[in-house]
Amino acid sequence: MAPISLRSSHTLDEPKLEALVELMYLAAYADGVFGAEEKRHFARSVQSLTDRKVLPDQLEQLITRLDAARKASGTAALLEGARQTLGSPGACRAALSLAIGVITADGAISNAERAMIHEIGTALGLDREGIEEMVREAEGG
Repeated sequence: MAPISLRSSHTLDEPKLEALVELMYLAAYADGVFGAEEKRHFARSVQSLTDRKVLPDQLEQLITRLDAARKASGTAALLEGARQTLGSPGACRAALSLAIGVITADGAISNAERAMIHEIGTALGLDREGIEEMVREAEGG
């Protein structure tokens, strides 16, 4: 089976798109459940980032691949790889925003999800105050 290409006409290159998708995936599993609303938001975000080139069966394959990578490498290694790939503070902030969007898709942020937001944000080099500001904005405050 050929790998799923995340190439799009967006200005981000494929490794950066993959890092964004990986971070959204990690966020979706923060509380151990990939709920229906989170999965729909994740799918819409992936579709948007890839100009709608990822078909539903490819999305399932992508999720399977990301789950295997998480289990094989661990969350910390994936986060470090994403930070190196994204590089700039602006790209890291955008990545955290996308991750928060997946987490808040079901209308609530659990303690585990809040911890994952901070783990992702810290790994991406963002300060605690900036992370909290992004969470407040996502919560509508």
